[in-house]
Amino acid sequence: MEAKEIGTLEKYALSACIQEVDSCYCGAKVRPLLAGPFVVFPDGRTPETLATTVYYCDQCDLLIRGLDYNHPLVASRWEMTGRVRTSPEEQRANRRLRQRGFEWLVKLVSEHLGRQPAIVVDFGCDTGHLLDLFRAAGTPRTIGIEIAPATVEQLKREGRHQVYTSFFDADIADDSVDVITDSDTLILYPKNLLELFGAIREKLRPGGLFAIRTPSRNLLCRLWFWWSRLVHGRRHEAASMGYFLLNDWRFGLSEKALRLLLERAGLKTIACYRWEHKTRPMLQTLFEMGAVGLYYLSAKTIDVCPGLILVARK
Repeated sequence: MEAKEIGTLEKYALSACIQEVDSCYCGAKVRPLLAGPFVVFPDGRTPETLATTVYYCDQCDLLIRGLDYNHPLVASRWEMTGRVRTSPEEQRANRRLRQRGFEWLVKLVSEHLGRQPAIVVDFGCDTGHLLDLFRAAGTPRTIGIEIAPATVEQLKREGRHQVYTSFFDADIADDSVDVITDSDTLILYPKNLLELFGAIREKLRPGGLFAIRTPSRNLLCRLWFWWSRLVHGRRHEAASMGYFLLNDWRFGLSEKALRLLLERAGLKTIACYRWEHKTRPMLQTLFEMGAVGLYYLSAKTIDVCPGLILVARK
């Protein structure tokens, strides 16, 4: 992904370098699709917003936000998140919310692998909930990758799992890992996603699995863009969008975008799921059932998936 620095946004009371994205991983040109805020907490309490542009690749169906994620003020967003997640109340609530879905994921990857994995790496492991379930199921070695400093400190104190702040610095031998998982972290990854997928392939043993869980909002973003063009008649401008859909993600990933990225990294997608076994409020259940039903009724052309799960094999 090529990018060039285009300056600072002084009017937002937060000085941060932004980037204009020129091309996709596939080499195709990208176009501005959306304009919306990125939220940071420079003092740990008061949110500040930074204007950003989201670009779209028509060939890959990939969305990417143009923002310099290496800037210290932007990086503070993950530091603050890590501090919140280390509160006991937040951890208990998060575990209750994700317990059933994580149990299903542990069973799912074991079935695709054909046995209980011996080594599991969870990319973006948070406080180690998924790794705890793998360990309870019989996996002897569990490794977490986590960027939030306070969460890393907690994991190291507890000592249940090995933990590293970067996948590239982790002490993991090539061709050794049975399963690598990621739950809602890839969309936030601040660097080259294709380079990460290549490194993941190197660490997986032949036949090893990479399981990804991610929201897929690409179609909603494109529909918003076309609705804005219809209403405002702005043919060459990014459509303004609020924080409710953009949130803080860097990448917008659909099934097509993920399959193409995995293929370029040498990983073959073997399964795709749009309905994960997890605890849901009634309204969320009805919405997700409607989204899945619409996907199949439209011959897979209308794809709005709150929780897309792909399993790829080396």
